[in-house]
Amino acid sequence: MEINSDYIINNIAKIYDLYNIPPNLRLHMLRAAVVGSILYDNWKGPEIHTKKT
Repeated sequence: MEINSDYIINNIAKIYDLYNIPPNLRLHMLRAAVVGSILYDNWKGPEIHTKKT
């Protein structure tokens, strides 16, 4: 199964609806995730381990 951005966004929206996350907090959470992704993609320091053990 190929996972695309629409699939991810729809599932995130379902989780936000399930837990009654207000719109302003939803936006903040998505923005924080984007910033984290940008930082990870451009990280020049020690290796970042992303898999849980």
